Amino acid sequence: MNYFWALVFPVLLLVGCSEPGPDPAVAEAGRQAEVARLHEFFARSWEERLADSPELRSRLGQRIDYDKWDDISPVGQQRRQQRVRDQLAELTRFDFSKLDAASRLSYELFEEEANRRIDQYRWRQHHYLLDQHNGIQADVPAFLIGIHQVRDEADALAYIARLRGIQPLFIQVEERLAGSEALGVIPPRFVFPLVASDIRNVLAGHPFDDSRDENVLLKDFREKVGALDLPEDREQQLVDAASAALLEAVGPAYRSLAAKWSELEKKATTDDGVWKHPNGIPYYRAMLRWYTTTDLGPDEIHELGLQEVARVQDELRALMPQLDFEGTLPQLFAHMRERSDLFYPDTEAGREAYLEETATRIEAMRAQLAKAFGSLPQEPLVVQRVEPFRERSAGKAFYQRAAADGSRPGTYYVNLYRMSEMPKYELEALAYHEGIPGHHLQRTLTRNLEGLPEFRERFPATAFTEGWGLYAERLAKELGGYASPVAEYGRLSQELARAVRLVVDTGIHVQQWTREQAIQYHLDNTPLSRAAATKAVERYIVYPGQATAYTVGLLRIVALREQASADLGPDFDLREFHRILLGSGPVSLNAAQRLVNRHIESSRAEGRER
Repeated sequence: MNYFWALVFPVLLLVGCSEPGPDPAVAEAGRQAEVARLHEFFARSWEERLADSPELRSRLGQRIDYDKWDDISPVGQQRRQQRVRDQLAELTRFDFSKLDAASRLSYELFEEEANRRIDQYRWRQHHYLLDQHNGIQADVPAFLIGIHQVRDEADALAYIARLRGIQPLFIQVEERLAGSEALGVIPPRFVFPLVASDIRNVLAGHPFDDSRDENVLLKDFREKVGALDLPEDREQQLVDAASAALLEAVGPAYRSLAAKWSELEKKATTDDGVWKHPNGIPYYRAMLRWYTTTDLGPDEIHELGLQEVARVQDELRALMPQLDFEGTLPQLFAHMRERSDLFYPDTEAGREAYLEETATRIEAMRAQLAKAFGSLPQEPLVVQRVEPFRERSAGKAFYQRAAADGSRPGTYYVNLYRMSEMPKYELEALAYHEGIPGHHLQRTLTRNLEGLPEFRERFPATAFTEGWGLYAERLAKELGGYASPVAEYGRLSQELARAVRLVVDTGIHVQQWTREQAIQYHLDNTPLSRAAATKAVERYIVYPGQATAYTVGLLRIVALREQASADLGPDFDLREFHRILLGSGPVSLNAAQRLVNRHIESSRAEGRER
């Protein structure tokens, strides 16, 4: 027996003295190193993306490649696609288990965006490159006017170089158009005269004709150069060089595009939905995934739209007594459209009054933000008319974010082409959606987040950002907006219009509704005039799926707030909820759900500890 224990005892000692567990300090150092390595990857990936997009650099206020346009050729598209695939492959080599919560979210969003872009590449020839809403024929001059700043002579020379670069850029445009044409993807017939009008507007004025009016691009260039402290003769040399670039490059480019567009028009049909294209329905499903960041299908979205239309219409009926009106909803809509006191005059003075009232409402709302948010950065917001050259085709209101370097403020553009389409009762809802507490506030908060990888600031999350804009319209009511029943009517009208989009967008692109059917649905169910309904429907036709993101995003944000309020009870803090929701920048709706779930769990844990 003693011999047995003499053999076993040393073994037991060895077992009892086994190697200690991993050193916590070493493990923590490993986690920090992995996080740092991941963020280096994000920074490098972002620089690779910027290196392939001079236009994005300009939007960020960078002066690198300031004289160039993006390469939109099929070769350029393929190059960007391969970059995304390579970056996604590299991402998988990081140890997800070692990342902190913020880095895990960045990992998930980078992966999600990469996979969505890979999915979109399949449909690159299904997108309309020229249309009345996002067409490159209007985007190019809008970019030069709104984005290309001229701080010195070098910037002026870069502007001239970009003018000359329009010609090779439009060669790529025509190449892309031919590729889509070969596939059978051609915009509906109604799009053609609207795009042709944009082209004519860009080619109007001196030096293209003998009119007294100056071309919109030459006028912009002259004003920007005139603001520099240059000798008069040098300033004139630059203006002459820009004029020559317009005549020698811009004019031929636009005329060639016009000729190609005219030929393409002969093949256009009056079928409006993308169902008519090869694999049109799978393409539409892909666009729904891109814009809503959900897996909701067309039928689900259509039904959701019908439910929302019914709900908002019931709220409008309940508002009728406060409007001193009796009758049906269509009668109410007609009554409000016919009230002349609810519209500004269709004059320059009327337009100025609209802009002034908008700025006043925005600043009044800014003063109320502390009720729903913590401390906020006070970044300026400019209210501006849509430029005349594109106001006929542009949307009624939209926001352009500020440059990253602060050289260009956030801008709320209002389309005052027809004052009859901009009633006073819609003014507040539009301003709150695009400005404060809507897009401007959300984008300003994102810009001021510390340590956020650059790609996160521009993460494509239409449902989140537009959902927030629509939620902001509601939130503004809690903060004292819409003091009159007429203003509340405008808010509900806007919410109704967004709900109708779910029905109409899916109706057009899947259920084969005609353009006229979609217009009539608006006339039967919303306050929109025929002109406004036509413009709205035409937007949905050329921008499939995008319009569904607003209400889908709104409903998810409202559901998250209701969930947090119900789960936390008296511990629910609206300001803290908004901080959680906006504190990570734009995210997918699924990611927003995870953020709020973690907030609820941590708040409950804190409550138990108390």
